[in-house]
Amino acid sequence: MNPENLKFLQDRLFYLGTEKRLFAELEKNMAEGKPEFSLAYANHYDADKLNVNLHFRKSDQTDLYFLNRYDATLQKPGGTEISRSFKLENGKGVTMKEAYNLLDGRAVNKDLKNKEGVAYNAWVKLDFSSKDEAGQPKILQYHKNYGFDLHAELFKLPLPNMGAEAFKNLTASLERGNVQLVKLDNVPAYPAILVSANPQYKTLNLADENGKSLSKDDKLSLYAIADMRKVLAKELVQEQKPELAAPEKKEKLSVARESGPEKKSPQKKTVKEKVATLLPKKHHSPKKGLTR
Repeated sequence: MNPENLKFLQDRLFYLGTEKRLFAELEKNMAEGKPEFSLAYANHYDADKLNVNLHFRKSDQTDLYFLNRYDATLQKPGGTEISRSFKLENGKGVTMKEAYNLLDGRAVNKDLKNKEGVAYNAWVKLDFSSKDEAGQPKILQYHKNYGFDLHAELFKLPLPNMGAEAFKNLTASLERGNVQLVKLDNVPAYPAILVSANPQYKTLNLADENGKSLSKDDKLSLYAIADMRKVLAKELVQEQKPELAAPEKKEKLSVARESGPEKKSPQKKTVKEKVATLLPKKHHSPKKGLTR
């Protein structure tokens, strides 16, 4: 057995998401010198279960073993099963959690290579309505030119202020295909929502904390709140720092100063009051808890 080869494959198993649970079994099979073998792994994601078989093969010329693919099967409550094989390159590719997210119908962002070995990035998603030559769900790809911009879609939401690192962690989680709980900034109807990427339709999937999808009107309301806050924030900056105002507004401010005190105008609504007019009504549904 080649110790460096063993360490390399252990690192790949850890990267894929099996932690160290298969290390001993991997070493045992390699030590026996088997020409090929498979290791079984299973993990639960709430009520769902992912079963995986990882396939190892020994080189015909050397003592090195290779991990080139694994088969994954998602078991849903009620007995529904969805399966697909995932190819690996040097033991790297779709991780176990990403395989679960793909089999559960979500999209994952991956760095890939074409037949010529040229690297590119794309969102991938399984098409359960059509099969490939092996009878498995086809893989759809959405490249950058397709037009889905995850950052731009997130900025449409009334998000609270967050640091660069927190935003980076949020986008990285969504790129792995996860459903992410996202807190909203002062939106009583929806203090937090569940978000996942939907590159096929160039948008985000939004749901309440119980997993109930938001209606089109509620989604548009959240976008309108975010837009209004941006406008009000800009106006506030201009009021506090007139030198930053547009030329025509500067002229009005100058005239106002020269003409003396103005008559009192009706009190303006506060930011909170303006935003409140756009708030969607709270929907009540049985508490199911987080499922992702």
